[in-house]
Amino acid sequence: MKIALLCLSTLFVAGLAMVSVSCAKPEDPQPEPPPTRGQRDRAMSELHGSRKLFTDAMAAMGADAFVAPGENGAPSPAAKVEALVQLERTLQVAMQNSTVGPAAHPMEQQEGLSREERQKRNEEAAASMRTVIAACLDKYPDSAWAPSGDAAKPKADLEATFREARDATIAYARETEHNFLRRQVEFPNCGTIDLMTAMMAQAELTAKVSETLR
Repeated sequence: MKIALLCLSTLFVAGLAMVSVSCAKPEDPQPEPPPTRGQRDRAMSELHGSRKLFTDAMAAMGADAFVAPGENGAPSPAAKVEALVQLERTLQVAMQNSTVGPAAHPMEQQEGLSREERQKRNEEAAASMRTVIAACLDKYPDSAWAPSGDAAKPKADLEATFREARDATIAYARETEHNFLRRQVEFPNCGTIDLMTAMMAQAELTAKVSETLR
């Protein structure tokens, strides 16, 4: 009888150990869905559109005006463009080092919602994104566009460098399988934001610099 009880006790302890190990085993993470066609199209549209604004502004600016200092000590157009190129390259590194957020984005959480509820959720998420982008742009006043290196580069070279950098960003948006809403990146001056917001912010900042070149 004692032997039987001992065996049962041993089996019970072993069973608890197995349960403990099973409970301690982390659950498999949910697979990261690729960006939707709509997300790709929107990102690429904004990146292409701001690229054209920039190249048109550069084409309309003379070489002398390009290197002339701004008013009241503001950076020259050349300095702003150099800083913009550096920001573009920083974004590319951030994209490659992005991490998956702990939860799905509200725009992804559509299961079980009615059409009206989905529309409302998407509108709220879009408004939240616009708020984040606006706050990010506020961190880049005209006086902040100063490069960390030498800005005394020829206008044609800076334009070519921007084109190369932006084309690489567009290629990433077109080809990556990283989820634009769930991936998190570190955007300079703006903290941790999702990848879609980062690309939208970069497009907006490009447009902002383009306006100052006119």
